[in-house]
Amino acid sequence: LYGKITADLKKFKQYHSKGKFVYVLTNPAYDFVKIGKAVNPQKRIEQINNAGVVSEWKLSYALPVENDYMIENSVHRYLSEFRRGTDQGSSREFFDVTLEKAISTIEMLAKDFKRGEPTYY
Repeated sequence: LYGKITADLKKFKQYHSKGKFVYVLTNPAYDFVKIGKAVNPQKRIEQINNAGVVSEWKLSYALPVENDYMIENSVHRYLSEFRRGTDQGSSREFFDVTLEKAISTIEMLAKDFKRGEPTYY
C-alpha cells in the first residue's frame, strides 16, 4: 500500500508541478521543432542528444512557467494539427511549425503563468 501511495504522490507532483520550463528545440536536419518541459532545459538537451540521435538538437528557447505540465499540454493541444512523426522516437512533442510560431504559441498560452523572462539561445 505504501508503494502505491508513493507512486500516486509522485504522479500527482509531476502533473501539478509548480515551476520549471517549457522549451523549444530545433535541429538543422529537420524542418520541425520539439516542444517539451523540463526542470533544467540545459540538462534535458544533454539527455536528448546523448540518446544516440543522428543529428543533435539545439535548445532555442525556454520560458520559466508556474505549471510546466499544464502549459506544455495546452501548447501540444493547440498545435495538434501540426504534430509530426519522426524517426527519433515518439512523435508527441514534434510539430511542423517554425520556431517563431512555437514561441508565439507558448507566449500566448503561458502569459498568465510566466515566472520570469524567456531565454533565447
